[in-house]
Amino acid sequence: MIITEENFPNSEVVEFYHKGSEEYAGMDWRIMRLVFEEYQGKRYLVAIVNEQWTT
Repeated sequence: MIITEENFPNSEVVEFYHKGSEEYAGMDWRIMRLVFEEYQGKRYLVAIVNEQWTT
């Protein structure tokens, strides 16, 4: 899923990235993104986006 202003307006994103190993020439990369939005003065987790290389 591509995180865009259209999908998640006014959101903050924290990204965790693993670049992959040399064993697989970096093709085993993966990313996890946590998307937060503010509601009534508090931040709430609204989405967890997991991306990874697949064959």
